[in-house]
Amino acid sequence: MAFNLANIHVPELTGRVVTTDNRASGSGNFADVRKGIYTPQGHSNTVAVKILRPSLLSDMRLARKTIRAKAWSTLNHPNVAGFIDVCYQDMRGCGTPK
Repeated sequence: MAFNLANIHVPELTGRVVTTDNRASGSGNFADVRKGIYTPQGHSNTVAVKILRPSLLSDMRLARKTIRAKAWSTLNHPNVAGFIDVCYQDMRGCGTPK
């Protein structure tokens, strides 16, 4: 049985996440991870923010990342970090894409 990701909606957090550290806590080939604050309904939560490097992402790689985000958002396991949402980042931090 195939798992259909087409109907999974990953909400976006644009404007509700602020990175709090300019240096990466971790990094990989296509992304850095930074500490951030997510504030849903007035409650602040410390979160890990994975920031993709757009200059290194082709359309195909971005499509793969989208598929992974959709799959990750469906996981619920104590040994897997929870996936909240996505946001679009400009040079000032998470914000509206241009």
